[in-house]
Amino acid sequence: MAVAVQANLVTLKVAWARRSGGQAAEHDIRTPSPGAVTRFREALVDRHVIQAYSELELVLRTRQVWGQFALFCWAFGGEDPHRPPDFARLPEIPEYRCPMAMIRKEEEIVRGLWRLKLEQRARLEPDSANDGEFVNELTQAAASVPMRVYGNDVRESPAADLIQCACEHAGMLAAVRWLLDDRRVWDEPGLMDVGQVGDAERA
Repeated sequence: MAVAVQANLVTLKVAWARRSGGQAAEHDIRTPSPGAVTRFREALVDRHVIQAYSELELVLRTRQVWGQFALFCWAFGGEDPHRPPDFARLPEIPEYRCPMAMIRKEEEIVRGLWRLKLEQRARLEPDSANDGEFVNELTQAAASVPMRVYGNDVRESPAADLIQCACEHAGMLAAVRWLLDDRRVWDEPGLMDVGQVGDAERA
């Protein structure tokens, strides 16, 4: 599946670069193509679907798949998704993170999504500043879940960056849940659900 996700990432990155008038080689995502995809081909993103994406949809979908791929790299010991393991040539029984490490990672990702969701609400709903319960929750989140978004403190990050980062976290959440539970189906509804705001803090 990591090979298919890597192929999706490269396809989306190239489409994003073309839409923006740049070169794929200059994109901040530098992951190389994995070559031929021989398994899980049903997970490949249809090129006609990509063509139908709006510019914003293309950006957010690319960030989501970047999150998926970054999680696969982490799970199999890769330190840098820009220079990933050769997933097509891993040993038959490869080394990967233990289930407890992946459960902790899932909890970390959920907390991050919760934090981002609160920050987005604070930016997009000006009246939220008058909601005492929300303000308390935001204050608690700021204290318990410090975050940086593309190098900036989450509290100072542009709203567009918050949304892109949330898409990356959603992609990571989908991938770690799929790895943890062999009953899950790739891209199934609910795989990226974070639950109600505050669930993560109580986890």
